[in-house]
Amino acid sequence: MRESCLKCHFLAKTYRDCNGKAMTDTLNQDERGAAKRGKIKFIREEYACSCFNGVWDEGVGIGKDNRLKEVLKNRNGSCFFYIYQPGMLFGAAQKIQKRNWDNSQLKRSNMYTRLGLWVASGALLIQSLVDWLKI
Repeated sequence: MRESCLKCHFLAKTYRDCNGKAMTDTLNQDERGAAKRGKIKFIREEYACSCFNGVWDEGVGIGKDNRLKEVLKNRNGSCFFYIYQPGMLFGAAQKIQKRNWDNSQLKRSNMYTRLGLWVASGALLIQSLVDWLKI
């Protein structure tokens, strides 16, 4: 699957009120659909678009004109991609993403352990066969 911000749960829109307090939310299905159709202004003008995990932010050098290009960019394996889940909060998505990463690392570690046990078992079998032939 092509990983782009458009399909990522961490694609965020941020609104700052007059006191400077930021309110951040994920883009909904309609906004994502508008971006997919190539509409540059897929969210209202008072929002800034960014990655919730800090990979990019249109307010830091990218600008609103490059918003769509940034959202559609292919990011396979180069960021914190997590598939969009409607209704899920950012904190939950981060915890599930971390849990999935930890599980994949554990599976990899277990695979190497099993491989090592097979190699050791094979070596013991060969050693016992050689000892048996010497008798």
